Amino acid sequence: MTRDTVISVYVSESEKNHLKSEASEEGETLSSYVYKLAQAERKRRGVEKAATDLSAEERIEALIAEAKEDLTEIVEDTKDLNARAGAYSIANFELLKQNHPDPRRQEVLATGARRLRYPLEDHDVTDDSDTTDGSDTDESDSTGSNGKVDSIDELL
Repeated sequence: MTRDTVISVYVSESEKNHLKSEASEEGETLSSYVYKLAQAERKRRGVEKAATDLSAEERIEALIAEAKEDLTEIVEDTKDLNARAGAYSIANFELLKQNHPDPRRQEVLATGARRLRYPLEDHDVTDDSDTTDGSDTDESDSTGSNGKVDSIDELL
């Protein structure tokens, strides 16, 4: 490859003398020496960019791993919270069932099961009309032959 295009660079006289001295020590002409310096700088920048890109990829991988760890912790916390909520619900039910007769409990549980089937914001908590007439026939199969619910799963 021939180098026949001129690029002018303005430097101080002392910088020019310093570059000539370094070129002479390397056994190069000033032009050849400055050209090699420019090439070396381009190569160095390429290596730096590659290292930065690699570093960015490694950082992204580290962030992904950190996010996975955080999500795993959140999942475990959510499982624990759900288990506790379920335990408290069952405990409350056990306490409340002592104060209400079987037919009333079955009626209220059927209403609760029915309400679980549509969004909470659609619930009218002041409307007890669906729990007082006892005409709900689609929930009748959730009770055993003795009229009692054997498990929470039967209600859902």
